[in-house]
Formats: sequence, structure tokens, C-alpha cells
Amino acid sequence: AQVDLVQGFGEVLSYGGNCVTDIGNAYTESLHAHPLAVKTVTSGVIYGVGDTLAQRPKRVQDLDVKRVRNFGIIGLGVGLLWTEWYAALELFFDSMDVEAGFKKTALSMTLDQFLWSPIFFATYLIPMDVKSELIPTLIASAKVWTPANAIIYNVPLTWRVLAANGFDLVWAIYLSIFVTDDDQANQESSTAEAIE
Repeated sequence: AQVDLVQGFGEVLSYGGNCVTDIGNAYTESLHAHPLAVKTVTSGVIYGVGDTLAQRPKRVQDLDVKRVRNFGIIGLGVGLLWTEWYAALELFFDSMDVEAGFKKTALSMTLDQFLWSPIFFATYLIPMDVKSELIPTLIASAKVWTPANAIIYNVPLTWRVLAANGFDLVWAIYLSIFVTDDDQANQESSTAEAIE
């Protein structure tokens, strides 16, 4: 009986491993067939999940579905824009004959943090009321993304957006909490002014 239990557990682990492998293979095939769509949708899902986690609903009814949808839509744009940024940066470095290594990673991170991120936050995230908090957001971004980018810019271009999505989950949670705290502060201020 004990042998059967061990064998059965091994079969479950084997099945689970095959399931993960099958999902990984399906993702890889989809990524090669439709790279922009897969990267964009993956980012949208990650941002929606990040907002859901940030809300910490105790029950499904407590979840603000509209907010999750909005974050998912923002994530779609994030996936699209970062896919294009990574590709453009790669083309730029290829045209300059900059080879992979420390120099390319350092230059990528510098351009990302001081050129692309300010443009990205100041233009794309305006609907999230980040404009008034651009400097604190850029500082928070540097804290999260500088170490992340040391990894991300060493991942092959095809997989770079997926690698960034791992960190995007944390970033989406931060942005969701940031926007919620900002909205609550604005509501409390409006309520206080109405009372006076």
C-alpha cells in the first residue's frame, strides 16, 4: 500500500510537470506566432491580477471589477509600449555595434530610466493621476526597476516583456495602491471642504 501511495504521488507530480510543460510550450508557440498580441495580453492580465491583489478583497463581491478592468486595459498599453521600446532599443544598439554585456546593459538601463520612463509616465499614465506625482513615481520606479532592469536587459529580446511582467506584478500592485490612496485623500479633502 505504501508503494502504491509513493507511485501515485509520483504520477501526480509527473502529470503536474507535464501540465506546466504543456502550458510553457503553448505559450512559446503563441509567442512566436503572435509576439505583439501575446506580450500585450500577458501584460494586461498581469496588471489586472496586480490590481486584484492590491485590493485584497475578502469576498468576490468586494472586488472593484471596473478598477480591475481599467488596470487590465492599462496593462495592454504597457505591454504594447514596452514591446516596442525594447525592440527599438535593440535596433539602436545593433546599428551602433554595441555587443551584449555590461556596457549594453548599463546603457539600456540609463536610457530606460532617464529617457523612456519620464516620457512613459508623463504621457501614458496621466489618466491615473500620476502627473502631479511624477517625481515621486520616477523615484519609486528607479527603486523597483533599476535592479529589475539589470536582469531584464540580459534576457533575450523575445522573452524580455515576459521577464518584465514578473516585476510588473509588483509594480502594478504599487500603482494600484498609489492611485487608491490618492483617490481616498482627494475624497477626504472634498468631504472636509464640503463640511466647512
